[in-house]
Amino acid sequence: MSYYEQPFSSRFGRMGDEAEEAYISHVNPKAIRSGLNRPELDVRQMPLNMRSAPDITDLTFYAECVGIGRDGTAKVRFDKFKALHVWSVLAPVKIFVWSSTKKVWWLMDFDDFEEACHKHGEVDFFPDNHKPYWRLHFKNFPGEAHGTT
Repeated sequence: MSYYEQPFSSRFGRMGDEAEEAYISHVNPKAIRSGLNRPELDVRQMPLNMRSAPDITDLTFYAECVGIGRDGTAKVRFDKFKALHVWSVLAPVKIFVWSSTKKVWWLMDFDDFEEACHKHGEVDFFPDNHKPYWRLHFKNFPGEAHGTT
């Protein structure tokens, strides 16, 4: 079963960790992990913008970290896009994508990533909660991959 097909309770235990660690390792070891990291609070009761804080605070921007696996497809919820628009009023937002299988990464402006989703992405729904999300294959990411394949 693919990661995204697993129930939320299974995904919650490890979501984002590897991509956030890759950002710190490959982009800026001094960056601050600033998003919520599975707090004991029931985050579903928090306002969207609070529970969807970007994962990383870097020197001049925020970064949202996304992991992709064997299928090479980034999956980002619609409500995450909505929250990132709010955060982008405070500082620029970038999307960092980490491929756990190829060990490569991309760092792109949020607006460019969103535009690529609208041009080349597909709308899908998580099987357990039916929340809509964008699916965007790495071949359609703006910019070049960094690292080794």
